Amino acid sequence: MKKRDGHRSETKRQTDPVEESVIKGMLLGLALVGLLLFYFTAVKTSEEKFSQIYLDDVKEQNALQGQPFDFSFTIENLEGREAVYEYQVLLGEKQVEGRKLIVEDGASFVVAARLPPLAYGEHRVKVLVHTDGKKELLSLWFTLQAR
Repeated sequence: MKKRDGHRSETKRQTDPVEESVIKGMLLGLALVGLLLFYFTAVKTSEEKFSQIYLDDVKEQNALQGQPFDFSFTIENLEGREAVYEYQVLLGEKQVEGRKLIVEDGASFVVAARLPPLAYGEHRVKVLVHTDGKKELLSLWFTLQAR
């Protein structure tokens, strides 16, 4: 079709509002599917799995000579599955306490430990935690002064 000035006129196709909504919905759906695929392949699979151990609030690092000393530490399981932990409490190089624990995934276990009566002087306390068949070793230590 020609206009009077010699140029061809173009007719614009008008889109139906329903058709426009369907197209927008499909694009939004595709974007959502893409985000979900990204989340489950990249984000979910890259979550680090680990265990951690930390000393609970030891207010005093001074003990009374000849008296036992109580403290606690926490083992936290973020392995993504139930895990077995074997811990040892060492006073110097001598083991004074230890046992095996099973901790559910996402759970923490508070271990209340007791050191035997201490002689006068400085004592190094170590806590060693082995995870599932000694694959990983976690440790913490602190110094205690007996007066």
